[in-house]
Amino acid sequence: MTLDAVPIGRTAVIEHVGGEGDIRLRLLDMGVIPKTEITLTRTAPLGDPIEV
Repeated sequence: MTLDAVPIGRTAVIEHVGGEGDIRLRLLDMGVIPKTEITLTRTAPLGDPIEV
């Protein structure tokens, strides 16, 4: 399941961080790392961006 498919209010554990280069490094710098538990708190009307 990708992060955009997690229902609002649900908790999930990150298994893999995709992307490459600067995008992947930025996600890792923000704490989006494997084995981290996250809760989706809200999304924009069209689903992008999301807040965890």
